[in-house]
This record gives sequence, structure tokens and C-alpha cells, in this order.
Amino acid sequence: MKILLHMGLSKTGTTSLQSALFASREQLRKRGIVYPDGGPARENHKLLTVLLQPPDSVARDVKFIFDFDDARMRRAAQDMWEATKREVERARPELLILSSEYLFAKPRAEGFHKLRELLTQLSHDITPIVYFREAAAHFGSRVQQSVKNGRPFESADGSHLQRETPLIEAAFGKPIVACVADRDQLLDGDIVTDFLARFVAPAVGAIEIAPVRLNESVSAEVLAIIDRFRRLRYPNHVGTMPEHHSLRVILANLECESGRAASPRLRPEVTEAVRRSSSDMLWLRDRYGIEFRGVDYAVIDGAPFDIDPARTTIEDLFEVDADVRDALQTAALAEALSSWRQLQRMSRISRVVGAAGIGLFAKRRAGKR
Repeated sequence: MKILLHMGLSKTGTTSLQSALFASREQLRKRGIVYPDGGPARENHKLLTVLLQPPDSVARDVKFIFDFDDARMRRAAQDMWEATKREVERARPELLILSSEYLFAKPRAEGFHKLRELLTQLSHDITPIVYFREAAAHFGSRVQQSVKNGRPFESADGSHLQRETPLIEAAFGKPIVACVADRDQLLDGDIVTDFLARFVAPAVGAIEIAPVRLNESVSAEVLAIIDRFRRLRYPNHVGTMPEHHSLRVILANLECESGRAASPRLRPEVTEAVRRSSSDMLWLRDRYGIEFRGVDYAVIDGAPFDIDPARTTIEDLFEVDADVRDALQTAALAEALSSWRQLQRMSRISRVVGAAGIGLFAKRRAGKR
């Protein structure tokens, strides 16, 4: 049995790939492929990271699933792994596919060695796979994700790939298989199609499963409103709050109704600065032969691109139409006020109807005596 270990990166279509594979588990099983159930994490096998590192190093997103109960989290991770081993024992597949971007981001040297020890319980034929994006596009997507999740955004780290990737290769004793995740360089512009053709078809023959598109972008104007709201309403809170989520829904609906939902574009000077800082792109080219289209590699010199999360705004990073932003903000406020007034009316009606109902019930009870 061969193990395909898909390790990300984040923001390279991982959720779409995982969702498509998970939704097609039965179809895959008939072709000799196991894509395990990730337990409480469902299609993402991020619970494996719990078995690779101390609880205080586990990603907050994973700990949140278990209300930060480390013992329960550890039991769930162990249960997920034992269930995977039982499924492999029953199915005797040609391929086992495991996928989580957390496997690249969270473990360190010792964790990668523990991962290899776990996987060799099932097979020694392991292929670590990592998809990479052009630095500026990746940075822009990460900022979007941070804002949507109610988190401050971080500076672009132009050298982390060349620091961390060798740790994986040392643990597994082989190079990773490095792939380009930019849409114009993926097969048919789709990571699911690309992954199946590159890694699954050579083992079991051509196979097609329905693609899933998730994590669609919102406009830069929506990002600006959401980020401004977080800074004013919850400046010291990390993570989403009910009001934050409600605002996202209102803004998404308004954009959908208007037919305008342009993907955010970094300001040209930001794109240039991020690319210039990314010595990782030079390293990927020289080590794996990966070249991203449209990038002038001659300008890359590793100059740091630092941002101050407390001061840098979405308007500093992305092209934002101030008129569109302000119109959306006004419309969202009107929608929120309308919803609030409707809730107030419903609350009053509920109290009146409730009181009347209690009175009627009391009269009926009295009449039966």
C-alpha cells in the first residue's frame, strides 16, 4: 500500500480537495483508495497533529473543537488514528490518502519524525506532497482568511518554507513532491483534477470525482468593513463573535444581490514588496524547479516586508473603492437595524401572545374544575 501524505500548504485549495475526497469516499473505496474519516474534524486529518506534539503546541482551531479540553482532544485523535488503521486492515487498499495543511504548519522536527513513525505502522511507501502558491497571492489569501476569522493579520515571512520543508525531508528521508497551486498552472485550473491526475491515476488508473469549490473570496471592500468592525468592537479578542459572523452574512448577501463580488487585489506596491521579500520563491525554483508565472525573479533580494497589525489596515494592503465600501457599510447598517427592529417586534408579540396564552390556559383549567 502506498500512502499519499498531502500536507498543504494552507490557502492552496486544501479545503476543496479534502471536501471532494471526503464526499467521494465510497467511490474511492471501490477503486482501492481509502480516504479516512477525520473524526470530529471530518474531511481534514488535522487531529493527527495532536499525536505529534504537546497540547500547548496544538493549533487553537483544533483545540476549539474540544472546548480546549486536552484530554478529550487526545482521546479523539487516538480514536481517529485507530479507526484509520482498522479501515485499512479491512479494505486492504492500493492507496491511503491523508490530507491536512496543519501537518506542514504545526509540527517541528520531532513531530515530523513521530508522524513518520505513525505512518510506518501501515506502510513504508510514503509520498509527502506539498502545493505552493506565488508569494503575493498566498499572502493576500492569508490576510483574507485572518480577517474573516476575526484575527489580526501577520507579516509575510519570505523564508519560512526553506526553514521548515527540510525538516519534513529529513524525517521521511526523501524530498517532498512540490507542486504549483496557482490556478493558471493547475491541470484544468482545479486542484482536485490536478491531484487525481498526478498522484492517484498512476496507481489505480484515471478517476474523476466531483470538484467542490469552497472558501470563495469576498471583496476588498467587505474585508475593510469586517476588519474595521473587529478593531472597534473587539480590539483584544481573537476569533469570531456572533456579531462578527452576522455582519459577514449581511455583507455577503448584499454583494450577492448587487452582483458585484470582485476578488480582492493587492495594491501593486504591496505585491512588489511581498515578492521582493520572498527568497522562498528563489529556493523553490532552484530546489524543485517550480517557477511562478509573471514573477520577476531578478528583483527578489529578501528585503523584509513587515506590517504592524495594530496600524496596518485593509486599505493599506488592497485596492479598495471607498465609495463602494461606504455604500456597503450604510446598507449593512440599515439591514442590521431592520433585523434588530424585527426581533424587537417579535419579542413584544411573543410576550403578548405568551401572556394571553397563559391567561386562556388558566381560564380553561378553571372551567374544568
